[in-house]
Amino acid sequence: MNVRIILAALFTATSTAFAATPAIVDANGATLGIPLRTATDPTQVTVVSPKGFIVNFDSSTGDLAANVQDPVGNRIFSNQPYFESTDCTGQGYLPIGPNASAVAGGVVMGADPSLWGTARVYIPKNPASPVRTLRSSRYAGSRCVDRSAFPLVGAAVVPLPNVTATTGVSGAAALPMRLEIVSDCVFANGFQCPSL
Repeated sequence: MNVRIILAALFTATSTAFAATPAIVDANGATLGIPLRTATDPTQVTVVSPKGFIVNFDSSTGDLAANVQDPVGNRIFSNQPYFESTDCTGQGYLPIGPNASAVAGGVVMGADPSLWGTARVYIPKNPASPVRTLRSSRYAGSRCVDRSAFPLVGAAVVPLPNVTATTGVSGAAALPMRLEIVSDCVFANGFQCPSL
């Protein structure tokens, strides 16, 4: 008997399978996202939101952290805006990568409202991120640091106020957070599963 015919019959007969998907859930049962990594100083859990955005939750408070790493490894810190001026005036930017082609975006962060006008900001996926020469910076309301002797040259973005419908992130997590397993019906051929 032909082995190909037997294998084809087996694949056709097997219609559904169940896959276990881990998810971080808060105390109210809200799904925060699929866990990506954890950190210990401070304690944080990084998740991929239901809309595909990366966010760090502080494990001790539930707040969104002001730091995050995008999908390709660029580290972004929302509480330190950089400026093209030498005196921290004008538009504030977040340095995000060495050049525009190395920027993935797709992150959500907690933010200082005095710096960005809101407590949560996001950077769109594949954002427009021109290369800028940043000559000064300010850390969370502290004094301006003139960096003109050693300016930071790289891709930079202006963070946007978080939009839950876009990012899938609504705000702080209710503690305690926990890991849950969600079962999803999966078809090998890519079609949606029927009612079981």
